[in-house]
Amino acid sequence: MISFEERFGKAETGDVDYDTIPEKKLKMPVSTDSLPIVAEKLRDLVQVVNEGKSIAVATEFEGTRYQERDPVKLASMSFTPQEEEQYSARRAGEVRLPEFDWAANMDDSQMPPSVAENMEQHVNTMNMLWDTNKARTSHVRWLFNNWGYMAPLVTAFARVEKAKKDLVDGSDYATADRIAEIQTIENAILETRQVLGRLKACQCSRVTLRDIAYSRMALANRTLAIKKKIAERIPKGSTPSERDMVLLSLVEQEFEVAVLAAAVSHE
Repeated sequence: MISFEERFGKAETGDVDYDTIPEKKLKMPVSTDSLPIVAEKLRDLVQVVNEGKSIAVATEFEGTRYQERDPVKLASMSFTPQEEEQYSARRAGEVRLPEFDWAANMDDSQMPPSVAENMEQHVNTMNMLWDTNKARTSHVRWLFNNWGYMAPLVTAFARVEKAKKDLVDGSDYATADRIAEIQTIENAILETRQVLGRLKACQCSRVTLRDIAYSRMALANRTLAIKKKIAERIPKGSTPSERDMVLLSLVEQEFEVAVLAAAVSHE
């Protein structure tokens, strides 16, 4: 016999199996659903949570910002033919990069702030391509002005790196899997709120409302647990921006769980 916590309390652990793919795709709630349909869909999602599995995976990432999970494939959706050709050639090891003179190949001329910001985004790409840490915006500008034939390659690699950041929502500490789980839950809750918002109280069964509230509380608890896992990875001595953002999000999530718990107890 397993413990009650093991059977029903996995939403609060934050330990999620992101590898198991279910036999059947689960449906996400949508704003046009009836209340009983929403309740049923949420119960199905919570069942996945209680099994310790990922609802993002179970819904085939329907509720995430990006359904494509491979950063290379995601970036290549916006590749030009030139970028695709050069990126593929480099990844396949078919071409060798030219030697770059970091002391001489610089262009320090003034540039508009928007251009400078764009050049900054390519600095890390040049460091990665040449396996160095010497690249600066002046090197990027020189390359684009003098080795224009390499612009598609640098741009393509920069787009792949951006796709990697997009999949973790710009975080330095979250994983793509955890962000996908959070986004899926937030999407499900948002659609549920829209359904509840268009119905009058008299149209709603109190039993169904309580059913939905239990499911929302379980999903909110999983989000809270995952955000705590992310917060644990942020060093205390790091810059405050992301840490503060995650901690604020934790406070908001804890408040939501408390509100849902109160709603259930009064139904």
